[in-house]
Amino acid sequence: MKTLINHFLASKKLSENSRLSYQYDLLQFLTIVEKKLSRDKLHLYQDYLSTLTLSVQKRKQSVVNQFLYFLYEEEKIDTFLKLKKVKQFGGVDSFVVGLEDLSTFYEETPFLDGQLIALMIISLGLLPNELLLIKSEDISLDFKVITIKKEQHRRILTLPDDLMGYLEGRLSNEYLFDNKGKPYSRQWLFNQLTTFLTSIDCSSMSAQTLRKQYILKEINRGVDRYTLAKQLGLKTSTTLEKYYKH
Repeated sequence: MKTLINHFLASKKLSENSRLSYQYDLLQFLTIVEKKLSRDKLHLYQDYLSTLTLSVQKRKQSVVNQFLYFLYEEEKIDTFLKLKKVKQFGGVDSFVVGLEDLSTFYEETPFLDGQLIALMIISLGLLPNELLLIKSEDISLDFKVITIKKEQHRRILTLPDDLMGYLEGRLSNEYLFDNKGKPYSRQWLFNQLTTFLTSIDCSSMSAQTLRKQYILKEINRGVDRYTLAKQLGLKTSTTLEKYYKH
């Protein structure tokens, strides 16, 4: 498939910067769909796009659709596949005040597991059971994405830049939090998190309050409730209504 990307890029009259941008977007696309082109895989990628800003969505959608059309024209795929038109939901209402200063979470600490657990929650809004099941193969530092698998569903989230450094050097085992090739228990996770939070004088916080900080941060960033529900892996946005004022 990478060879086909090269052929596609060669067929376009692109500047060097544009070529590199196209290449990055397409390689990231292949990573997310696991190099398998199907309508289900496109839905997965479409869900990932919905977590990005509208301008980035449009750029990536355009690049991928051009590539899919190229594959169809070259008879590399039997079915013409295309990403749906980007949709933009209505404006975001004002949010509930309550954002905390979390800068101390990023400072040097001996409690590395607890720190990473906390950072994964405030950066991605993950639940404890989701954290425990993350495998190293689910994380792509090259393309700054993480795949969250829950039962039969999966979602793709963008890894923020300030989280990247804390993941480097942590992906050599099967699980991100690896217990001899198996996931740790929820109690282990809570113990690690509690120890870290206590060490930075945040003992009143918990996994739940950290997840709330993620929610408030995303609302403050301008994310609408429908997109936020997708980012959190929720089936509906009902439980988020209390965070939005009408």
